Order: sequence, then structure tokens, then C-alpha cells
Amino acid sequence: MTTPQHTGWFSGRTRVITIVSLLAVGAAGAIAVSANLGVSNAAPATGVGNVTAADLTTPNTQVIDVYLPSTTAAAMTAAGTQEFTVDVAGTVAVAATEAGIRLDRVSPAAGWTWTLTQSSAQQLTVSLTNGTRTLEFVATLNADGTVGAAVNEPIVTAAPASGTNGGGGYESDDDSHEGGDDDD
Repeated sequence: MTTPQHTGWFSGRTRVITIVSLLAVGAAGAIAVSANLGVSNAAPATGVGNVTAADLTTPNTQVIDVYLPSTTAAAMTAAGTQEFTVDVAGTVAVAATEAGIRLDRVSPAAGWTWTLTQSSAQQLTVSLTNGTRTLEFVATLNADGTVGAAVNEPIVTAAPASGTNGGGGYESDDDSHEGGDDDD
């Protein structure tokens, strides 16, 4: 004896499971669309950022923290020398004297080089560079005889060319525009 079978394949439990699955997929899609619309409506109508040509030509600076090493007492000597760690570039030791401030020593990290600029007895600048980054360590002799320090990292950005030919004059190979006699 055989059991009777339905003539269509889409019947009984298969039909119920398929209908429930389709409804679940449709509900998930509706939720995703409404979430995306909510994000779109919450976004400001203005553009993203306000960059002008002046922003690109003016060098900005980024302030880098300078700190004394953990051996602060060892870094200070009787001569008033203080050693500062300059980010990843190395250390700079500065001495406060009666005449002003002087560079005692620079210990650059591997791959870094340095230059000294001292325009007055009260302030000096040590520029450390590795070819990619440049850090400017500035030490100042305070009124109380202590040394104050700061580090700046100039951020240089390229200015866009003005005009279609880079802002230069227009040159023509055609001699008729050079002020000669015109045959018109």
C-alpha cells in the first residue's frame, strides 16, 4: 500500500518555510533601507571640510611633547644642564649659564641628523630631521634661570598651481603676437 502524494512540489511544510523565509528577507531589507535613510538625513547638508588656498600655503605646526628622561636628577648637573627627549628623534642637552643658554650635546637617534640655530643668548633651536620628518626643538632661558623647551613639527603642504599654466606667462610660437607689423 502506498501513501498518496501531492501533485505539486510546493506544498505543505515546504510552502510554509519558503513564505516565512521570504517575509524575513523582506523585513531585513526594509530595516536596512530605513537605517541608511536615517544616516543620510542626519548628515549635514554642507560640504565636508572648508579648505582654501590660504590653508594650503600657510605652514602649520604640530606640537610634540618634550619630556625629561626618568633620570631627572642625573640630567641636571651643577652647571644647570638639562637633557630633553625629543619624540623619536633623540635627546638634546641644554645648559643654562650666566651668559645665557648654550647647547651642551645632541644625541640623535639612528637615521636622524641635526643643525643648531642660535639667534640670541636667551634662545636656541635644534632642528632634527630624518628626511621624512623635521622636529624643531626650541629651548629658552626663563627669567628665573630655568630652561623652558618646546618641540614643533612644521607640516608643509604644497600649494595648488594658480591658473591653468601654473601662474606663469603665456608663451606663443606664433610671431604675429609679438608687436611686429600686422598685415591686416
